[in-house]
Amino acid sequence: MHEMRKVQETHKRTLIISLPKKWRERFPVQGGDQVLLSLQGDGILLVRPSGSGGPRFPCVTAVAGGAAQAKSRLSALYIGGAPGVLVEGCAAADLEGIRAHVLAFIGAELVEESAGSLAVQFLGGESRFTAPRALQRLWALAQGNMAGTPVEPTEVSRLHGYLLRVGHAPSDGSGTETGAAQAIGLLRVAEALAMVATTSLHPVAPGDAAALAAAVDAYTARDVHAARALASSPPIAVPAGLVPAAARAITSALLQMDP
Repeated sequence: MHEMRKVQETHKRTLIISLPKKWRERFPVQGGDQVLLSLQGDGILLVRPSGSGGPRFPCVTAVAGGAAQAKSRLSALYIGGAPGVLVEGCAAADLEGIRAHVLAFIGAELVEESAGSLAVQFLGGESRFTAPRALQRLWALAQGNMAGTPVEPTEVSRLHGYLLRVGHAPSDGSGTETGAAQAIGLLRVAEALAMVATTSLHPVAPGDAAALAAAVDAYTARDVHAARALASSPPIAVPAGLVPAAARAITSALLQMDP
């Protein structure tokens, strides 16, 4: 978040600036509260709520040479449903890569950045991206891969990670999935589609592709009757390949949501 603020002078010749609205919405600061001021290099002044030690986000310290470990920790926090992250101690050589990694997450928004540190919040439903929309996009990528169209693994990873986040924290407002059974079902469907989207499959038997499409349609429509019919059908491929296995996993996920 970067914006210009005009410095005001009171009648007692004290210089003041107002706090940005977005910052005040994220932190419990009211008139009369105290804040911590920290002077940084290059004229940077950090403002933090008193008693919090910083933003209400889990902190990841990116020691020199530890960018890979920091990225892994950031991914785990995102999938686990953290509202945001604070990264500190970044070496100049690592900061750009870590910033790009965390901002690639769906719903990520940079809140604050200074020398060697950054704060990122993860938006929920207000990000205008939902679990059904993510599943629809992931299914489109899976269809493309089955048809032999090159698929960008990074996009699959972003969608899969987002769906894992929603499945692990179904009450964060990111989608319509609620309840343990629905969350587990979402995780299984996301995993199945991500595998189909990223595994070398071409050519795929038309019957296998049709079975997977039917399973996805049943899950999307929550059509339990269709899922039961699919579950009772014999496997098309013998031995069953990845695509029929994904179809069975999706069908099973729906049936477990509504046995």
